Amino acid sequence: SPTARDRETASRMGYAAVKALAEGRVNRIIGTQQGGLVEMEFPIRLCKLMPYDAESKKGSRVAATEKDGKKALKLKDSGKVVEFKWTKGA
Repeated sequence: SPTARDRETASRMGYAAVKALAEGRVNRIIGTQQGGLVEMEFPIRLCKLMPYDAESKKGSRVAATEKDGKKALKLKDSGKVVEFKWTKGA
């Protein structure tokens, strides 16, 4: 069961999150460190994004493939292969 301190901390974190959004700071997470609140970047992982397929006019799932000897993505709905620059994640 949450204690009064847990409820107070949750309220402060919620306030800080809403304030950050209102100020235009997105993709952030609010946490506690050494008794205070900290705001950290919360990056969106590429694997969580769904590319838009202009032919089918909706988001499309993808599969990794190759095109001209380079890594590429194949849109599962239309079968179209698109080039993609692969980078290492943080």
